[in-house]
Amino acid sequence: MLFRSVALTNTTTLVQTVGESLTLNGSLSGPGGIVVNGTAGYPSLTFSGDQSAFTGTFTENNTSAFTRLKFNSTGGTNATYVFNNTSIDAEAVTVGTNTVNMGALLGTGILRQDAVGLTTLSIGGLNTNETWGGILQQGGSGNLFAVLKVGMGIVTFTNNNTYTGLNEVAAGTFEITSVQQTAQPLQVDDGATFGFMDTGSGQSAQLASIELGTNGPSGGNLFFTNIYAGGVAPISISGGLLTNNGVCTVTLADTANLSAGNIYALVSYGTYSGSGRFVLAPLPGVLVGGLINDPSSGGLLLSLPLSTTRTNITTTVTTSGGVTTLDLAWPSDHQGWVLETNNVGLNVSDAWGVVSGSEYTTGESFTVDPTQTNVFFRLVLP
Repeated sequence: MLFRSVALTNTTTLVQTVGESLTLNGSLSGPGGIVVNGTAGYPSLTFSGDQSAFTGTFTENNTSAFTRLKFNSTGGTNATYVFNNTSIDAEAVTVGTNTVNMGALLGTGILRQDAVGLTTLSIGGLNTNETWGGILQQGGSGNLFAVLKVGMGIVTFTNNNTYTGLNEVAAGTFEITSVQQTAQPLQVDDGATFGFMDTGSGQSAQLASIELGTNGPSGGNLFFTNIYAGGVAPISISGGLLTNNGVCTVTLADTANLSAGNIYALVSYGTYSGSGRFVLAPLPGVLVGGLINDPSSGGLLLSLPLSTTRTNITTTVTTSGGVTTLDLAWPSDHQGWVLETNNVGLNVSDAWGVVSGSEYTTGESFTVDPTQTNVFFRLVLP
């Protein structure tokens, strides 16, 4: 059965007969809503028309006898879509290589990409805070899903979404939790924010790569909530690339699970690229710390030393067997400070480099090369 255009002013509950096939080829508009409940015989409902003037809410409930729902259109930027059916073939988009717009994506069901090509799901256009507790999945190897976060609201994904396409955060905040175990590449555009919420599971959220900032200089930002001292980085780019192209502001919503005198990994990565820098927003509460980006150890670290007061470095020089060794040491309450070295000149600010791993110790040793007469060291609070 075919329908042309439908204008909704109230909420309509759709009831289909056994095996019935309905297709809306015309436009869907108005502030009303559609509620789809399950019907025996698995009837189908296909939306193929324009939904740009639809400002209401579409809902499919979770029932054992369900309607096979297909979106063969570009959706509605001004509408809310609630997918609650958890059957794997109940809810699908079938536009192939195209963009499907959903002003808000809600629910706990499964939304599957069921056509060959890359479908980009654009969400957040309503500028509201929303939570997707369901699963976005790909119906086959050639049916690819990607997510584009738009709008100034916060969109949170709380489940393990199993698609493999790019997550691009164009505006506002896109947040995942430690439940996310399928690695996807991430791009955080200038001024946008990527967020992470730790569920206390003791596992890292998995990402394939992260690119922070596109054109600079503002860069893409990071936001962490409920970080636990579990010994693992909240975000893991397993063997992948972390790129920072601008100024990335890192914010912690809370520090209740953290304590002074420790170093916490925030992001672990395989390789690092970019000329950007990381800036730590003031921490809530009484803790004071800084960020250490240590590519040699593959981590973006949060350091919370016991002391934030400047101290002196103790030097000891020994010679044995014709080899001269320089030992540097600093007080134990300054563990978490970083030793930096410079073989150019004291006043050349961009010549200082981190001695990798020094943040975890209170001393370092170096073999003295008598031909190098212009080597300097300093201890820095991150």
